[in-house]
Parts: sequence; structure tokens; C-alpha cells
Amino acid sequence: GGFGVEARAFFAGCTCVSCDEKWNPKHFATVCAASAVTHTSLVPTQVFDIVQAGIVAPTSLRAVVVGGGALVPALWTAARALGWPVLASYGLTEAASQVATQSMDATDSQELEILPHWHVETDAHQRAVLSGPALATCHFEKSGENWQRVDFDGRFVTADRVEIRNRRLHFLGRA
Repeated sequence: GGFGVEARAFFAGCTCVSCDEKWNPKHFATVCAASAVTHTSLVPTQVFDIVQAGIVAPTSLRAVVVGGGALVPALWTAARALGWPVLASYGLTEAASQVATQSMDATDSQELEILPHWHVETDAHQRAVLSGPALATCHFEKSGENWQRVDFDGRFVTADRVEIRNRRLHFLGRA
């Protein structure tokens, strides 16, 4: 989440700008414009708020990675019409961030490119099965009062149903 954004900015040698106030789409756009922000991340609800308010994107923005939920095609189209360079993404905590993201020249909000360091396949139920160097090694499940470690053994079966074609991921929904 938020710490990951700051960590990536630090390692890339970039300045990270924060909005410490309660979410306000107009204030957000003003901060982005004043700080000449080039990249940011939002969740679909925030994109919805921006579109509902009719806020035009600051000219400095080059990419807005949208995660944390599905970016429906109508919202993607409306945001793009206001100049917001929104890029739908697919990621999860177990993957330490993104697994697939739209390309900058995407014309379809539903087609995401699998990032080069990930191998994604599907099982018999069309669930995404991930492997790659950023994958967590395990998770813990609570049973009664006890916690049990569950190892991933290099692969993690998600609860997400997907189609994979030519290293492009099409999200179908939850299993």
C-alpha cells in the first residue's frame, strides 16, 4: 500500500509527495499540479470521485496506476476523457504489489500486461496461479486459538478467476 509507494520512490531516487488531509479530489488534483506530479496511484473509488467532480488532469501526470479493485470500462473511459492517464492494474499482497498493468497505449480497460518477472497460469477452475521472485513464501491461517504456517512452495493459487492470452491477463472475477 502506501508504504510500498514511498519505498519504491526512495529506491528510484524520486520525490514522493503526500496528501495528509482527508481524501478530497479537488485538493488532490491541486497538489498534483502544484508539485508537478508525474505518477500516482489511486483506487477506483477515488477515480470515481474525480470523474464525478469533472476534474481535468494536471498536465504533468504521465500515469495513474489504479489498483485495489476493478476499474470498470465506463469509469476508465470517463477518466481518460478528462485527461487522467489511468492504468488498471492487478496485484495482491502475496505478490508484494503488481502482477499485471495496462500498457500506456491501451485502448481496452480490461487488458493487462503481465509484468516480466511473473509467471501466471490458470488451474482447472480458471484461478490465477502465480510464481515469481516477489512471491511471498507463506501465509498464516488461524484455526481456533492456533496459527498455522502454510507454505506456498513457489506457487500461489489465488481466488481470482482470469484468462491468460499472450502474456495478457483478463480478469473474470472472484472464484
